[in-house]
Amino acid sequence: MLLIYKPANQEPMTFEFDLGKFRVKDRESIERATGMSWGKWKAELADQNTRAMRGLLWINLRKRTGIPFDDVDFSDEEIEILPDSGEVTRVRAAIEENKTLSDEDRAEQLANLETLEAQLAEYGVAPKAATPSSEGTPTD
Repeated sequence: MLLIYKPANQEPMTFEFDLGKFRVKDRESIERATGMSWGKWKAELADQNTRAMRGLLWINLRKRTGIPFDDVDFSDEEIEILPDSGEVTRVRAAIEENKTLSDEDRAEQLANLETLEAQLAEYGVAPKAATPSSEGTPTD
């Protein structure tokens, strides 16, 4: 997955993360900062809970800047979570292999993926080969 942070009047920052690869220290830091258990935090992140998203941004920014959790502030327009290009490639393959989709549905889903790939390209994220799915850690 990708976390795109676009602070006002600054260059966007892109963080790649895999929830299954977060180290225990980062997981515990997120739990302390957000007041949520790891499982609850992941569920809340999937629901785009603001505090959960703040925790994700903080754990990534902290590695670059050392910013305290309480100093992390953003608007909805400044943060976005997107699938990485490997995930998009896996989804594309699944759509193309799905025999139950009508031609119209397949074309619509592939067009949506092309839009997403264009968005990823805006952030300098190049396509990559499909890899097995997993969950993980900040890779920055």
